[in-house]
Amino acid sequence: MAIRELDDVEFKSTLTRSMRKLAIGDIPPVRLDLRDDVAAAVAAKNISLPPAELTIAHVYVSDGDKHTHVSFYFGRPNTYLVIIVDNIAARVLGFHLLDIGKLYGLD
Repeated sequence: MAIRELDDVEFKSTLTRSMRKLAIGDIPPVRLDLRDDVAAAVAAKNISLPPAELTIAHVYVSDGDKHTHVSFYFGRPNTYLVIIVDNIAARVLGFHLLDIGKLYGLD
């Protein structure tokens, strides 16, 4: 299975000013099985951790429930593999490696 990597512009276009963080037990607008998408993204980026060992760190939903961002931690500080779900089409839009350290100069 192939998954498309979103560049910075595409990724930012899925963000809204106010993203709602889901708590443990909250149900996202669209529920999808992301295992194959995570595995494909891990393979595409040569992440050394097996997909089954990635942990969900955060889930955010955009205003209007258009997109859901599922952030997986994979052992690299301040870096997340984000799977972006298009809730309108009920499908995975793609993935993005979000390096917060690089973005905000934390490294």
